[in-house]
Amino acid sequence: HEKKVKIYETYGMSETLSHIALKEIFPKAAPDFTVLSGVQISLDLRGCLQILAPQLSAELIVTNDLVELTGTKSFIFQGRYDNVINSGGLKIFPEQLETLVHTVTDRELAFLGLPDEQLGQKLVLAIEGGESSVLTDDIRHLTFPTRNHLPKEIIFIPEFPRTPNGKVSRLELLNILKSNERFHQ
Repeated sequence: HEKKVKIYETYGMSETLSHIALKEIFPKAAPDFTVLSGVQISLDLRGCLQILAPQLSAELIVTNDLVELTGTKSFIFQGRYDNVINSGGLKIFPEQLETLVHTVTDRELAFLGLPDEQLGQKLVLAIEGGESSVLTDDIRHLTFPTRNHLPKEIIFIPEFPRTPNGKVSRLELLNILKSNERFHQ
């Protein structure tokens, strides 16, 4: 008889050295995470996730993760508070757009907000590696939530700056783009 394999994505933080929620991603892709037993969740005034998990910490854990609560024990991750781009009054969650673009490429990439006189911030997409007109065309043909979610520019950068643990340093990447006159209006 055939065994059914299920694959889950976990939600965790380095601060707690543990995972506090799961969501099925295969064979069915669930939209929300469900917290593990003994974990309570709430939102702070910014809309960021707060976690009460006595088995991990005696204190309330406040994250910078913007979430939508879908129940008392479930949530949808929207993005990092510090990464939100405000373009023309629209709050854009770069992580959601990055997930969309990763359907056409496995390259490292980041949506960022560059200063813009009219919009406040203009949405740009930085992609690691050499320029590719095929990839640019593939991205332009994706179905973005609205036309305001389309990047105003797609910028190829040979190598992204990284943090000591190997993650892309969005702040350093943004500073590289800000310091290069080519990317200003």
